[in-house]
Amino acid sequence: MDNMTLGRTFKNISDKFDLGVSFSVQNAFVITKYSGLDPEVYLGIDNNMYSRPRSFLFGLNVNFK
Repeated sequence: MDNMTLGRTFKNISDKFDLGVSFSVQNAFVITKYSGLDPEVYLGIDNNMYSRPRSFLFGLNVNFK
């Protein structure tokens, strides 16, 4: 799973604004029997490679009316 994003918008929380929240993750997980670092490296050679980093992103969106 390379990219995954979940988000939700809450409308009419009050008369003044709407609220949106989101969460994203890159390189969430890999399901494989491959014993190396990363089965998706260029040309299939991962001898001197670092594994891809996992990144998280949280978001908050406020829309004023």
